[in-house]
Amino acid sequence: MIRSTAVLLLCVLLGGCATVGYYGQAVRGHWQVMAARQPIEALIQDPQTPAPLAAQLRYARDVLQFAHNALDLPDNGNFRDYADIGRPYVVWNVFAAPEFSLQPRQSCFPLIGCVSYRGYYAEEAARTHAAQLAGQGNDVFVGGVAAYSTLGFFDDPLLSSMLRWDELRLAEVLFHELAHSVAYAADDTGFNESFATAVQIEGLRRWAQRQDQPEWAAQVAAEHADRALALSLIADARSELQVLYAGDASAETRRERKQAILDDLARRYAEQGNGTHAGWFGGDLNNARLVALADYQDHVPAFERLLAAVEGDLPCFYTEVKKAAKSDAATRGAWLLHWSAGTAEAPVCQ
Repeated sequence: MIRSTAVLLLCVLLGGCATVGYYGQAVRGHWQVMAARQPIEALIQDPQTPAPLAAQLRYARDVLQFAHNALDLPDNGNFRDYADIGRPYVVWNVFAAPEFSLQPRQSCFPLIGCVSYRGYYAEEAARTHAAQLAGQGNDVFVGGVAAYSTLGFFDDPLLSSMLRWDELRLAEVLFHELAHSVAYAADDTGFNESFATAVQIEGLRRWAQRQDQPEWAAQVAAEHADRALALSLIADARSELQVLYAGDASAETRRERKQAILDDLARRYAEQGNGTHAGWFGGDLNNARLVALADYQDHVPAFERLLAAVEGDLPCFYTEVKKAAKSDAATRGAWLLHWSAGTAEAPVCQ
């Protein structure tokens, strides 16, 4: 709370009244989450804890131990407590992009830099902000988030919103959020989220293998294949949209062609995909939704090639990623490009 209050005061000094309300809801929302924490071990031992919840907590504890021992993810106090937040998502993130652009509208904050979204602890507030952005001519997308990382400022609890998923999804999100404690590049959402997604994918593959459950391994393989297909289709659509947006056609013509491209993208996935990633293509498919997907997926191939180059050595992999995270934006961009293209030299692990 001291850190949260400091951030709020900094907001007042640097941003003025326009940002006080936003930071105020962030401080209140995070305080409510932290105040709801209960030690997981105590809950497991308590005979009053419902059996299904106790089983989920034991499973999460096992996943966490695997993450520390087998994936070399930090044992930094995260997910040792449980918080029942009483709602399906802990925050709702608002993404926005201009009607004819795939560049996100960014929000910048003290300490963490700029990100391509803005998070709210209340869905109504998120949708109000999204409506304001839409009124300014932007495409918008509001996505519910079951977990988030405070990047080591606090001991993040396991949330009831995370337990809504099946066992594989829960393992995924734990690996993803722990990865954010390994490396963080200011002002580079795509780097941070794609790295965490790469760790999540590799972690889930190893976890499924370790559990000796063939059905899990088969499910992970099927999801990986479907993800590759979905990203290929999205890449094709984005290329078409970028050409369209760079052209000089009238706004009405571009609007019609844009919708046709997005409709075709959804149709092609429905015909070729296995449904694992159908959520990516549902609802209002627009530039903002594509921006959100890009943040979490665009650089994953680069990170996967780096991991393959170091022969799956995760400590070496993390070391290289940390170096890239600390470099300037231009250097980091070139680094990602080389790994994405397969032209980078394999690092020498010590």
